[in-house]
Amino acid sequence: MGFLDNLFNKGSKAVDNAVKDSGLAGEAKKLFSDLENEATRAFNQTVNEVQKATGSTSDNGVDSVPAGSCSGGDFEDKVQAAIATDGTYELEKDLSISQLENELGREVYTRKNGTASPDNISFVIRSEGNPVLYIRYWKAYQKYNHAANREIKGFCDNNGIKMLDFFAYLPNEDGYVADRIQSAL
Repeated sequence: MGFLDNLFNKGSKAVDNAVKDSGLAGEAKKLFSDLENEATRAFNQTVNEVQKATGSTSDNGVDSVPAGSCSGGDFEDKVQAAIATDGTYELEKDLSISQLENELGREVYTRKNGTASPDNISFVIRSEGNPVLYIRYWKAYQKYNHAANREIKGFCDNNGIKMLDFFAYLPNEDGYVADRIQSAL
C-alpha cells in the first residue's frame, strides 16, 4: 500500500495547495477525483497482473462472487484438508457478523451512518462446538480495507480471538494454507 499512500498524500497536498492558491474548491475537487481514479486504476491493474501471473482468477480479471462469500470450492477444500488431520474440528461457512455478536454477547464493530457493514466471516473452525479460528477469504481486496472489516480484525486481535485473512488474488497453495491454519490452531 506504500505506492497508493504516497499517491494519495501527493494528491492531498496538491488539493490543499490548489485550494489555498486559487480559491477554486471545484477545481481542487476535480484534481483530487482524477488522482483518486488514477490510483484506483493503477491498483486494479496491479491486482489483475498478479491474478494473471498466479492463475487465481477468471479470464476477465473479475470475480463474480461477493468478497465475504466463499462459494468457490477450491479454497474450502484446502481449509477442509488442513483440519482433516485432527478429527476434532468442524468447519462452518459464512458466519454473519450478527451471529458472531450473538456468540460473543457483545458488539464487535461501531455502527456509523454512511459506513459499509462488515462482510461475513468466511469460515469458522470449531472444536466441540466452540470457535477456535475465524478465517476470512477475500475475493476483492478493496472490501478487506473497509473500515468495518478493519474494525472487526482489530477487535479480534485485541481480544485474543484468532483470525486469519486469505486473498483470492494470491496463489494460496495447499501447503501454505495448511501451515497457516495449523499454526493458528
